[in-house]
Amino acid sequence: MLTKTQIADEIHANTGIGKNLIKRVLDDLAELAEDELSDGNDFTVPGVCRLKWRYTKAFKKGEKRKKGEVYVGFGGEEKTAETDSPATPAKVALRASVTGRAARAKPTRAEASAFLRSKAGKAIAARLSK
Repeated sequence: MLTKTQIADEIHANTGIGKNLIKRVLDDLAELAEDELSDGNDFTVPGVCRLKWRYTKAFKKGEKRKKGEVYVGFGGEEKTAETDSPATPAKVALRASVTGRAARAKPTRAEASAFLRSKAGKAIAARLSK
């Protein structure tokens, strides 16, 4: 993962723009994202990523199904509810998704399996499995 300084160094090398100016732009972008997200809006950095709110509403006990009620379960199998469905709280989560050129950089299945066999791939898998 690149730090803000490393990102500023890369952009400076490619464009010649001052590193401090690039850091200020990144800070302003983060502040703008924070303001938009705190207002409940989604935020997109064009060509990089989209930050999107995801909401699941709350259910009271037995609101989904009551004891003895017949419902269609996994695989289309009809089942009878043995108990009332449990109460579930409302959930709010923030999701990030890749957009633009970064989304097209996704490797094929063969490339991904070959990468996971490499030294870097094994290091990433070990770090994420902790």
